[in-house]
Formats: sequence, structure tokens, C-alpha cells
Amino acid sequence: MAPPEAEKPVDHTLNRRPSVSKGENTEISNDAARLMAMGYQPQMRRDISTLQLIGVAFMVTASWLGVLGGFTTGVVVGGSVCLIYSLIIVGVFSTFFAITLGELASAMPTAGGQYYWVSVLAPKKLSRPSAFFTGLCNLAGGVVATAGSSVLLGNMVLACVKLYQPSFEIHAWQNWLIGLAFNWTACSVNMSKKTVARTLSVGMFISIAVVIGLVISIPATSPKHTDAKFIFTSTENVSGWSSDVIAFLVDLINANYSFGIIDTAVHLAEDITNPENKANLLR
Repeated sequence: MAPPEAEKPVDHTLNRRPSVSKGENTEISNDAARLMAMGYQPQMRRDISTLQLIGVAFMVTASWLGVLGGFTTGVVVGGSVCLIYSLIIVGVFSTFFAITLGELASAMPTAGGQYYWVSVLAPKKLSRPSAFFTGLCNLAGGVVATAGSSVLLGNMVLACVKLYQPSFEIHAWQNWLIGLAFNWTACSVNMSKKTVARTLSVGMFISIAVVIGLVISIPATSPKHTDAKFIFTSTENVSGWSSDVIAFLVDLINANYSFGIIDTAVHLAEDITNPENKANLLR
């Protein structure tokens, strides 16, 4: 009887996919590696430049437009004193917020931003509910800010018409339709990320040029000027509040509108290269 043949060893490497194949690039960028270390799978293409990032952050915040849009309310609530000093106070505190956002974005650059930071930094038992609540507040803030911006633009358009034609009567439905048109326009632009970045980059330079033009032309062409003492020291509270302090605190809300959405650059962390430095640059 012939002896049994020795069992041949099984080569497990036959069905194994080679770790590196010819023509295949397996190198992982530092940005992708950092994102994977935080538990994220890289999904976005990092094709937004630093200039485009600055343009997006500048145009979404648009502080001077916020000041212009809330100018009437600020003057009515407490006069020029409340309008000026409320902007200074809110601007200082917004700077603190921006510095904090910059530090967190430098350490954990993700598109999620605040809700992810809360999930990491909060106690383990409160991590998930705190992150959910933070994300919900962030979403609600974006919705409210978008609606407010549309209303503001509608007011500006109707104000220009009223200035040109004093007999024109403004109705709420007109403002709503104009705001709706701006919303749909923004929606169509946002269908392409590159279109958004390029449009807002160009818009940034246009916005800066308009600001410079207004700052120079309005004082130069005004037939008369108000005394500086009246501007910086007088209060005219016609808001209905009996206390000037309460009127000033209410006016802080209006000033805060000019510094809203300062976290825009944070949510583009996965669309740019080296986000820990670039997002921190915009603080």
C-alpha cells in the first residue's frame, strides 16, 4: 500500500490583495489622516482656496450690511449712543468668541464644528445629548439667519424704490416675495460648491468697494453734519421702554445681528487643505 502523500501547505497569500499595486497611489494626506483619527471618513474634495475661504466668511457675516439693515432700529431704540456703543461692546465679545472658535478649529478641524467639539469635550454621560442639542441650535441659528438676511435684503430693495418714488406704498407681501426670490437665487448658486466660493470671493471685493464708496461719498455730499457731541453723548429713547438701560440692552440684540455666523470658516474645514491653520487664520 502506497504511503499517503504529504499534505501540501496552503499558501494564504494567493488570494490576498497586494498592499501596493503598480500605478496605485496609497498615500494618505495629512488632512485625511487627521480626519480619520477623529473618527471621520474623508468625503469632501479639498478644493477651496484660502482667498475663497476668506470671501465666504466675509460675505456670510457681512457686518456692515447688518449695521446698515438695523440702523433705523438702533436709532429708534436708544439713539446714536446706543447704536455706536452697542456695536463696540458686541464686537469685543464677538472677538472672544472668534478666538475660542479658532482654537477649537485648530485642534479639531471638522465640518461639524461645535456639535463635534461638544461630543468630545463634554462628560461621557452628557456627550450625545449635548452634541445633539448643540447641533440643533446651530441648525436653527442658520435657518433664522437665512430668513433674516432675506427680509433684510427685501427691506433694502423696497427702501431704494421708496427713495426713488416717494409715493410708493410698501406692503409686507412685497417684502416676502423679494425675500423668497433671494432665497431661491441663493439655493441655485449653492448647487455648486465652486460657484459659491467664486461668487462670494468676487462679492467680497465688491462689498469692500461699496463700503469705501459709502464712507467717502455720504459725508462728502451731505449738505449738513450733526455735531459730534450729539452723536456720541445724546440718547433718544422712543422705543416705549421707560428705562434707558433696558433700551440699551435691547439694542445689543440688534448689534449682535451684525456679528452673527462668525463660525462659517469652521464648517468649511473639510473643503480646504491644512484647515487647522487656515480656519484659525480667520479668527
